[in-house]
Amino acid sequence: MKKSSSHQVHCILALAAFLVAGCLSPRANSATPVFAKGADVGWLTQLEGLGYTYVDETNTKISALQILKNHGVNTIRIRTFVNPTITTGSLGVGDNNQAGSIALAQLANSMGFQIIIDFHYSDTWADPGHQTIPSAWAGQTYAQLETSVYNYTYDFMKALAADGIYPQWVQVGNEINSGLLWPTGEYTNFAQMAGLINNGYNAVKAVSSSTQVIIHLANLSNLSDFEWFFDNLKADGGKFDVIGASYYDGPGTLSTITTNLTTLAARYSKPIMICEMGHASSDWDGSNDDVKSALQAVYAVPNGRGMGVIYWEPEAPDNSATSNYSMGAATVVTGDELKFTSAIDQFLFTLGASNQVINPNFASGLNGWQITPTTTAAYSATYTQSGGTGKELSFYSASAYNTSVWQTATALPNGTYTLTAVIENGGGQTSATMFAYPTNGSETSVNLPTASSWTTVTISGISVTDGQVYFGFNINAKAGNWTDVESVSLVKQ
Repeated sequence: MKKSSSHQVHCILALAAFLVAGCLSPRANSATPVFAKGADVGWLTQLEGLGYTYVDETNTKISALQILKNHGVNTIRIRTFVNPTITTGSLGVGDNNQAGSIALAQLANSMGFQIIIDFHYSDTWADPGHQTIPSAWAGQTYAQLETSVYNYTYDFMKALAADGIYPQWVQVGNEINSGLLWPTGEYTNFAQMAGLINNGYNAVKAVSSSTQVIIHLANLSNLSDFEWFFDNLKADGGKFDVIGASYYDGPGTLSTITTNLTTLAARYSKPIMICEMGHASSDWDGSNDDVKSALQAVYAVPNGRGMGVIYWEPEAPDNSATSNYSMGAATVVTGDELKFTSAIDQFLFTLGASNQVINPNFASGLNGWQITPTTTAAYSATYTQSGGTGKELSFYSASAYNTSVWQTATALPNGTYTLTAVIENGGGQTSATMFAYPTNGSETSVNLPTASSWTTVTISGISVTDGQVYFGFNINAKAGNWTDVESVSLVKQ
């Protein structure tokens, strides 16, 4: 595409800014991005402002970001708007003007998360049905909009850089299937759309050369839409580093999206990422299956081109505060106290592993395991033996207790499985068992033997016909009884 005069102005402005800053080249990130297991938490600041708090599996009050991190989330996606309306007591687009978005980025960065910045280039939601020019840019010509996109993006990136934040990824536009900054950058004028995108791209790279720029479309199930869009974008000289997609279709389209991920990555020789996904929070097993399946599908994209999966607003409850947004991953415990569903546990799953257990060695404490009822009789402890120091699941109380620790393995290939664990057991309990219960099968259990040294217990022949197994440990104990568990494994025979 022919360079406009505004492009020359942008180059001069960028050079001047770097000279003032005392450097002649854009800053490169110090670390190569790792596979993103992420969350978009744009409502978090306002939810906390409304008094919402979060608890983990043991009902311990912890910040939402820390709970997400404990469950394997390593990336925070932060949307931002030019001049949004932010109303106290109403979530709206979130507290996501430049100041609010950067404050959230500062917090996430301080906790070690990778960062994705999602530029909506609007004052409100941008998606396939809405791409409204910000009020401050109303009436601008195409050349003026090029300048506005560049300067706005550049200034935002420089503000992040001033705090030492160089995002691993930046989205130039949000779900831009039909273009951005309508009508100037609408899909009916791909050349102008590409020009606007390139100004955002160039501004990002002027500040952080290794930040990867994502072009993000909705509806990953529709391959023809993606191919039509990216073919036209390439033809008009549009720049991008990563293909981004939204995926809200549920596990029923898994085979389709798996094919589409691979097809798109190969067709354009670009990495690909699911930038948004969600599932009904009321359907725990379905959401578990959906998240794990999406992670596996992206991870399996050939040539390492699968970049990650981002859950949209997992911290959001389905109630009046969110206008009953039903696809988050948080439920109300009581009042304003929230607990994440087991959907976020799937981020702890070791991708590419044959063992289908989440956190099988309790290296992340009890994260990924459910406890019924919640009690201090079950906890994660550090132990030392001849092989070194490790973690274990411990059952013990000075009072009688009856506790289950369990999880549901989802997205399993159908077939026959074996469940094993290594245990020590002081004995004397009313009952102490390991169990496995396929959703469409019969429960099988084995008694845990009294064992003063580590002993393997096994349940074999577990027939899985619908991709799920509920399994764990039931301990009905007298005061002072104890059991330790480590190295839990569920493997297809």
